[in-house]
Amino acid sequence: MKGRWVGSILVGVVCGVALPPTNGTAEAARDGNSQVEAVTTGRRAELRETVPIGSRNGQKTKSVLSVGLPRLRRGSRIEVAGEVTISTTCVEQIARCIGRSYAFDPHLRARVVVAPDPDVTSRHRSVKVGAAATLTCEQTRPNRNHHCPLVVESGALRVGDLKDLPCPAEECRLNMLVDASSRKAQGGEVVVVGADQENGSVEGGKARLGAVVARGPLRVDRRRTVQQRRDCPPPSRAERRSSTRSGWRVSAAGMCSSCEVTSSA
Repeated sequence: MKGRWVGSILVGVVCGVALPPTNGTAEAARDGNSQVEAVTTGRRAELRETVPIGSRNGQKTKSVLSVGLPRLRRGSRIEVAGEVTISTTCVEQIARCIGRSYAFDPHLRARVVVAPDPDVTSRHRSVKVGAAATLTCEQTRPNRNHHCPLVVESGALRVGDLKDLPCPAEECRLNMLVDASSRKAQGGEVVVVGADQENGSVEGGKARLGAVVARGPLRVDRRRTVQQRRDCPPPSRAERRSSTRSGWRVSAAGMCSSCEVTSSA
């Protein structure tokens, strides 16, 4: 399935949303009656290059990322995490301008939903997972904020009756929806999903959407590892040229904690 990577998560270390390595394997971790599966989009998974700016929130919502979910069952818990970089563009009509130029600050919103198809944005055909991420992206100079990251964190949904899903249990997807708005928008203005380039093209690869789907009771083993460095590193080339180390402060336990550097000039 396009844009989908599936990997394994060890049940003993599931303490939150963890996205698997993009190794392309289809595997689930099991512990008795428990099962954990994880999915995430791959590189350059953006579905579109631009999102139009509407005059009000939600007016021109677009799906910018989508990933297929494993088969859902009653009691399944979906935990999601995602991020996308949205860039303002066309502050003036130059070669890199995309769409119509504008001088207002668009309000951005990103949210994740369960839906039957990658391009679904309607509330009537989707179920929201967690809260939306919002941000006002500064377009006006001199405080222009050209690239604006939106991060959706710790969204979760527990599946109850399968009839309440907007899709067949084996065909559900996660979509990340983005909308941009300003009361000053007149039509033709856009924001870019990724980063606009000098030649007017769009560079993607700046977005990700993933989920952990768990079913059944989970045993969580919390472990803490503390690594302590007891050997002092050698000075860098720059330090050898410009400075002389007079020594390291070493704790009573033998820890190498910091060094004193004096100028040799």
